[in-house]
Amino acid sequence: MAVRGNNRTKERQQIFEVTSAEVLTGVPVKRLGGEGEDLVFDACDHVHPPLDFTQNDRGRALARSVLGAYVAAGRLDERTAEILSGSAPVSDLPGVSKDASVSELRDLRSMLLLRELFGAGRRVP
Repeated sequence: MAVRGNNRTKERQQIFEVTSAEVLTGVPVKRLGGEGEDLVFDACDHVHPPLDFTQNDRGRALARSVLGAYVAAGRLDERTAEILSGSAPVSDLPGVSKDASVSELRDLRSMLLLRELFGAGRRVP
C-alpha cells in the first residue's frame, strides 16, 4: 500500500518496529537479533555529503561568510566587504591611486584581507 510523506515514514517505522529516535541514533543490536549493547545505524542516510568544492572555493566561501558576519555586527562597512570579497574593484577603496598597477591593487586587497581576517587588536565578542 503506497503511503505519502510523513505517513510513509511512520508506516516504515511500524513495519520495522523502530522509533524516530532510534532511526537517528541507532537501533540496539539485540533488537535485530544480535548480541551485545552496540547500536546499529547508517549515518550515510542522515548526513549530507560535503559539496564538491575545491579547497580554494571552500576558503573563499568561508572568508565571505566571515566578512558578512563583520558587516552584520557593524565591524566592517558593506562596500569594503564587497571589495575584499572580490565583488567590487579594489580601485574603489578610498585613497587608492588611480594609476596603481594590477599587482599593487592585488597586494593591497590581500593585505586588507589579512588585516580583517587575522587582524591584531580585533576583539571577538
